[in-house]
Amino acid sequence: MFGFAYELMLDANDGEACQQQESSCLPLSRRALLAGSASVAAASVLASPAAAAQQKAGRFRHPGLLFSADDLKRLGAKVNASASPWIDGWQKLMTSGFANVNWQVHPVPILYRNSGVAEWRDNYIPLCRDIMVAYACALRWHVLQDRTAADCAVRILNGWSSTLTLIYTSARYHDGQLLARLQGYEFANVGELLRGYDGWASADFERFKTMMCEVFLPHNGGILNIDNANLSSYANWELAAVAMVMAVGVLCDDAGLFQKAVDYFKRGAANGSVMQAVYFRHPGNLGQTQEAGRDQGHNTLVTALMAPICQMAWNQGVDLFGYDNNRVLAGAEYVAKANSRDDSGAFHTVPFQPYQVFNGPLQAELSTGAQGIVRPAWAIYYNHYVRRKGIAAPYVSRMVATSVAEGGPDRTSHTSGAFDQIGYGTLLLTDTAVVARAPSGLTAAVVAGAVQLDWWGMPGATGYTLWRSGNRTTGFTSIATGISDVLTYVDTPPSAGVYFYRVTATTGNGESKPSDPVVVLYGNYPFLVYDFAERRGPQVTDRSGLGLNGALYGGASRVAGRNGQALGLSAAQPGWVQLPSGVVAHMGDLTVAAWVYWNGGDRWQRIFDFGWNTTKYMYLSPAGGSRQLQFGIALNGYKSEQGVVASKGLPTGQWCHVAVTMTGKEVALYLNGEPVAYSDAISFPPLQLAMSPRNYIGRSQFPADPAFNGMIDSFRLIVGAVGQDEVKSLMQST
Repeated sequence: MFGFAYELMLDANDGEACQQQESSCLPLSRRALLAGSASVAAASVLASPAAAAQQKAGRFRHPGLLFSADDLKRLGAKVNASASPWIDGWQKLMTSGFANVNWQVHPVPILYRNSGVAEWRDNYIPLCRDIMVAYACALRWHVLQDRTAADCAVRILNGWSSTLTLIYTSARYHDGQLLARLQGYEFANVGELLRGYDGWASADFERFKTMMCEVFLPHNGGILNIDNANLSSYANWELAAVAMVMAVGVLCDDAGLFQKAVDYFKRGAANGSVMQAVYFRHPGNLGQTQEAGRDQGHNTLVTALMAPICQMAWNQGVDLFGYDNNRVLAGAEYVAKANSRDDSGAFHTVPFQPYQVFNGPLQAELSTGAQGIVRPAWAIYYNHYVRRKGIAAPYVSRMVATSVAEGGPDRTSHTSGAFDQIGYGTLLLTDTAVVARAPSGLTAAVVAGAVQLDWWGMPGATGYTLWRSGNRTTGFTSIATGISDVLTYVDTPPSAGVYFYRVTATTGNGESKPSDPVVVLYGNYPFLVYDFAERRGPQVTDRSGLGLNGALYGGASRVAGRNGQALGLSAAQPGWVQLPSGVVAHMGDLTVAAWVYWNGGDRWQRIFDFGWNTTKYMYLSPAGGSRQLQFGIALNGYKSEQGVVASKGLPTGQWCHVAVTMTGKEVALYLNGEPVAYSDAISFPPLQLAMSPRNYIGRSQFPADPAFNGMIDSFRLIVGAVGQDEVKSLMQST
């Protein structure tokens, strides 16, 4: 039991860090950007204590963007030994037309991309080609110790850093921003590859870094403000900005910039966050991406940008690949499946959850525009997950198998899309042999009255077996065998109780070791119980036995309530209770119930609000837009919100019992034991909020909303949706 509670509490510090930053997350000034203020760095999730110490000291591993020193050392050894597949990738690079040591640089003082002004024609393609030549030549230096190639790369970087002063961005089209972001993270990678070359004068290196900070970095699109919520900007635009900010941070040894990129990717409010870029997690770990309904050209760019972001962070000891149970891989598998064909030659089908573009159209179904496009960005995923981590990625693997070695941009291209990614991942990142361990990442949640199980497979497995027990370590019996694609299963236990599940894989060597067990509470189990009966101190003790304690903040206090003490909240001195992170991360079905004494006041106060920000949340308000009791849940902003509005308002000046139940697509709202609202069309289950860090009683995700004004008592969070009779029983027992 306590193992389950501990799993939910792992990221509790993230919630507090978010909360503490809310008043100070303002855009950094240009001076702070260039100076690299250490004060903006928050705690990161690091891969090792050594990496944590390195980040705390503001030091970076160099080279340390897409490729580490170990990657480059291995590359040189494998190419010089003519070992496959490295030599195949090397030959593709050497014959690409970019590995030209006699290349002439093409710098201009002002870059234009879709300026909207006839006289200011597009002139950015030469920059794209120059970057790729400098990149290829920098690799020639590392592999062949070819100083002529290094000198060519230096000549290109010096030419641009001594000439370029502005990337023009039209107020209407903004394409200059995209240019600065995409080519900015690529250019920073070239500079990182060349640092340490004795033929690049230190003054020239400093001038190059200044160009990256003063010309490219200002086009970050608010990425340095984690609470930016520009949902009208597509995921690929914001992810490109995350990549650029991260790359410039490492290049310039600016820990603040690097950390801001990491934090935004993990929990930013808009589509540059992985929680929005991978918008909806379908059964079987298929993560629908934000641009899946737009077209597959842009949709594949989402995955082509998440991969280098994660790789650059990994080389600095920060594991974004594994964040939220490999959410990035869930997105990659979804996109790869949607753009690959089955044995009949038809494209694979994927599930789709409609997505409301904030100031644009509803994406109602998967777009077939440009379906089948292959971007050179799949090798990063394959080499990290399949080879390094031993996690099966069947559809990513299909994409990788389309060529012996991944190539890169086309030198003859005159379109921007050809230069959206650097490519050549097979050459640079192929490392260890495929590791086969055991299935991993098993999750269990009660959904529509049954237990939904999802997991990550292992390379080489031909099928999977699920096991169930009433004990964490013994007594497991098989409940399903021969499961293959997709790795999901729905189980109906024989009765209410606490159940443990694990999964094994069938391989050529027999049955694998089992996955780590996962526990589920089945049958309307109290999960979190707050009675506010503590004598003193900020802690709010969870009486369920799971240890999910909360904490009082602001003006929150304990006051005389219905029976003993209650939570006192005031509009004059706003306060709230902070719950642990991820309190609904494993819940498809739930019940939230409480006694509420409301003093009235402005609309949009909150009885509770669980979520991440103004984009992803679930709430109950005593008075919504029509001043009626209102429940809502949203995954991409208020314009996509789903919910119910009661047939009556919450009375003021008296104790009332309120309850919300959710099961499948059904939501019911109760007031004093009587149903006052119902819907069977709610397609966002609470578990889609994942490890939400900002879970409040008495406070809204929206800063402008008023604080709750009144008292709350007997706050209950229950796994499973209780019926009306049980709501009345719960009301009487509390």
